[in-house]
Amino acid sequence: MFNSQNIVINAGYTFLHDFVERLPDIFPKLANTIYARRNILKKATEKDTALVIKSFQTPHLLNRIIYSNFRNSKARRSYEYALKLRDLDINTPQPIGYYEEKHGLLFSSSYYVCCLSPCRHTINDLVLHTDFPERESILADLALFTARLHENGILHLDYSAENILMDRKDGKTMLELVDLNRMRFCHVGITAGCRNFERLNLDADSLQLLAKAYAQARHFDEETCVRNILKMRWHKHQK
Repeated sequence: MFNSQNIVINAGYTFLHDFVERLPDIFPKLANTIYARRNILKKATEKDTALVIKSFQTPHLLNRIIYSNFRNSKARRSYEYALKLRDLDINTPQPIGYYEEKHGLLFSSSYYVCCLSPCRHTINDLVLHTDFPERESILADLALFTARLHENGILHLDYSAENILMDRKDGKTMLELVDLNRMRFCHVGITAGCRNFERLNLDADSLQLLAKAYAQARHFDEETCVRNILKMRWHKHQK
């Protein structure tokens, strides 16, 4: 049985081609693990470039067939969506490239590589720490960030607190979006926009703050946004 690889590298990072090409051998030996569940994220430094590498779980047989013939892999989608976001001036870590491998005719494994974000926190830190410094300002900026996504027709389908990186310096909030393989590019109206907050496990007061700032940014009715966001978050929590 023959193996085949597909490697795509951002034009500005071709010096990392060999590193990406060797990921199946290198990745298991990398010690600095960020996250390890269904997919695995690790940090590495190569040629003075700090990187994050995401290894996607090998899919079940049906999806191996689908990814081989009909649908782009999660690694490819992550890379292409990152480029699209950055073209729209939406912050996400700089995409480096991706690696795909087939065993015979079946899709087997894939990796996505990006630069390490300078952000030291995620929005989950605001969930866990209600006394987080400048918390209300960050939440207001998160609402504006989300409004910009939606105004640009971007709907992140895993819009959770862990997937929004955050930092606050000199009175300014930096937000970056990660885990990009499940996104939809479409018109985002008030109902879909409010529902997009349902994975943010924030307290009711924080959600109201978000809802009001989001409504103002998108010229929606404030009361409607507050009501929808609280209701949708409650229903999500009850499931």
